[in-house]
Amino acid sequence: MTAETISPNIVEAGAMLVAGLAASHAGPGPAIARQWQTAVRRLQEVPGRIDGCTYGVIFDSPAGDCGFRYLAGVAVSSIPDLPEGLECLEVPALTFAVFPHRRHVSALPETMHAIMNRWLPDAGYEHARERVGFMERYDESFDPVRGTGGLELWIPIVPKQRG
Repeated sequence: MTAETISPNIVEAGAMLVAGLAASHAGPGPAIARQWQTAVRRLQEVPGRIDGCTYGVIFDSPAGDCGFRYLAGVAVSSIPDLPEGLECLEVPALTFAVFPHRRHVSALPETMHAIMNRWLPDAGYEHARERVGFMERYDESFDPVRGTGGLELWIPIVPKQRG
C-alpha cells in the first residue's frame, strides 16, 4: 500500500460483540497465525453467530506498549454462554477508517505502517485507542489457505484536536 493508494471509507459503526479465542502477544508474528489455526476449529462452538465474517480484534494495547491482546472471533447477537477457553469482547460504537487489504495476510504489518505513518498524520483524524486498537474483518471470500481475499482493516478514529 502506497501513500497514493490509501483511501479508506469512514464508517460509523454501532456496538458489536465478538466471541472467540483470545491470547496475549508481544507483537505481530507467527503466534497470531497459530492462534487462528486453533480458533478456526473452536469458532464452530460459538452460539449466536450473526454473519459469515470472522474478526481479528486488537485490544488492551496501551499507547507506546508493544504488547496487546488479540481476539480471533465471530460477531454474535448477544453475550453467549461460551465453552471454556473462549471469551466475548464488546466493541463499542466507534467511527472507523476502513481500508481494504488486497495483499497476502503476511503483509498486514506493512499496510498498518502505511496507514499509521502516511495516511493518519495528514487525514485530520487521530487513532482512538480507547478499547480497541483496530480490527481485521475477513469476509466469506477470504481464503485462509492462500492468505488472500476479502480482508479489511478497521482503524478507530476521532477528529484531530486543533491546538
